[in-house]
Amino acid sequence: MNRRATAAHAWRVMDGEAYYQTLIHAIPLAQKRITIASMLLLAEKRVGHILALLEQAIERGVSVTLLFDNGALRSHFIYQIDEGSTRKTVLRDTFATLETLAAKGATVYPFSKSRLHPYRGRCHVKITILDDTVYSFGGINMMDGGFRSTDFMLSQVYPAAANILTDLVEQIGTQGPPLLNRDPSIAQGSILFDGGEPHHSIIYERACELTLQAKHVTFVSQMTPSGRLGQLLSKTDATCYFNRPEQMTAPQSWGQIFDQQRYRITNSYTRAEYIHAKCMLFELPSGQHVVLTGSNNFSYRGVAYGTQEIALCSTDPRLYESLDEFIRKTIG
Repeated sequence: MNRRATAAHAWRVMDGEAYYQTLIHAIPLAQKRITIASMLLLAEKRVGHILALLEQAIERGVSVTLLFDNGALRSHFIYQIDEGSTRKTVLRDTFATLETLAAKGATVYPFSKSRLHPYRGRCHVKITILDDTVYSFGGINMMDGGFRSTDFMLSQVYPAAANILTDLVEQIGTQGPPLLNRDPSIAQGSILFDGGEPHHSIIYERACELTLQAKHVTFVSQMTPSGRLGQLLSKTDATCYFNRPEQMTAPQSWGQIFDQQRYRITNSYTRAEYIHAKCMLFELPSGQHVVLTGSNNFSYRGVAYGTQEIALCSTDPRLYESLDEFIRKTIG
């Protein structure tokens, strides 16, 4: 797509509650397609409501596609179930609902079988498409806790981007990893996709390239920056926000301690809430502002083991201002 093409509206930054409320009101209005890709998809109360709306959408002729990471969903250490439910009950209800949706005509892609490793071979993308509206480039999982997390999704009515992401979800669902990395152009930037080849991430590489150029970087992630990016940020004027080790469970907390000490990164995060957002804001010497935001935690651990990730790299000043405001209000 031509880089000079323009989208109809600006990207909207939505927190978890706004994202959920928008979905439950917009899904009943969808006319042609609904695509949801999420590493975790759990039929708890709120997500169960969304899945019920998807069943109604199928019955009125809407094409529905769901992609989730089967291995991550079944693993015991990667998520917590809300109080009042048991992991066994929620998983049973989730797979029963997915079977019902598939029987009614939904396309359901369970990605991967690996359960033992938190990074190897994961499909970490988060994408929702309702007709021509995109909800992506954030980190919110389809689970009730995800809508309460310190995180966001970007939203925009954008047919071209919706088509790109819909095709991408189909490729992830039908082709075994790794896929090719790619970066299709859209207005004021590009969509970046890591296909899952170990040690090859165009999102991480773009983060390093921009950090090298920047006079100031704002870094937000679940995890401490590591690898080459950690080295670059330690030598850059950067404000970094990531979870403290005591906010995490093992083995991630061990990696957090090791990486912070190794790269001597100062953590400016002091709040109690767990960060699940992942974005970087770059101020370049030219005065230009660049945003890099999506599902990638900017840690080399995921890069080394080949996780599939999605991100948006954008020079849109309105998006930069919106994310800067989100960070100042909820994280900084």
